[in-house]
Amino acid sequence: MRSYGLSVGALGVITPHSVSYAETIANWLEDNDIISWDFLLGFEPPESNNDLTISNEEAASFMTNLFDAWFDRDNPRIRIRTFRDIIRSELGNKPVLCSWQRGCVKFASFDNYGNVFLCTKFHVYPETVYGNVMKKPFSDILDSSNARTMNEEICNGVDECKKCEWLNSCGGGCSFDRYAIYKKLNAPFIHCEARKILFQHIRQRIRKTV
Repeated sequence: MRSYGLSVGALGVITPHSVSYAETIANWLEDNDIISWDFLLGFEPPESNNDLTISNEEAASFMTNLFDAWFDRDNPRIRIRTFRDIIRSELGNKPVLCSWQRGCVKFASFDNYGNVFLCTKFHVYPETVYGNVMKKPFSDILDSSNARTMNEEICNGVDECKKCEWLNSCGGGCSFDRYAIYKKLNAPFIHCEARKILFQHIRQRIRKTV
């Protein structure tokens, strides 16, 4: 990719096998000149059993350690989008990532049969389909009762989130992650507590720097 002049980014899935290596990952990113990176925290729905879910304690430790390793390097060329969005929100801006926004209603994904879903991840759950563009106009699908119900559930979230000071930064967590575990969209986010710890940690680091 680099030989063709393309920039190289990476998206890592953090599992119990990698959650203890935040510093090692930060070193690898810098050594390999990976300037754009992010991570997904491993979890599994109830129907899976591969021991890939990390706890809130593990997630909080990994995220804060990785942030410190990234922040202390003070290398503006390396961009980790999760940290970028949190810092954006601390400065009064909105997050860029769809999973950090309160609702994913601005997006739609199509499978090869013309089925319309909230996003690509939901393709594995046929019951979440909005409709099919081979049978109905796209505008009608977006205005369907199924689409409206799902969007309302995502935007309304859960009561605990409505009282949280980090709601505008976190958005209540990825709607797919919530659905995969609880099979409903207005469910709690599995790594909610870890995010709160990360938000507070980043706020403290920024204030000390400023």
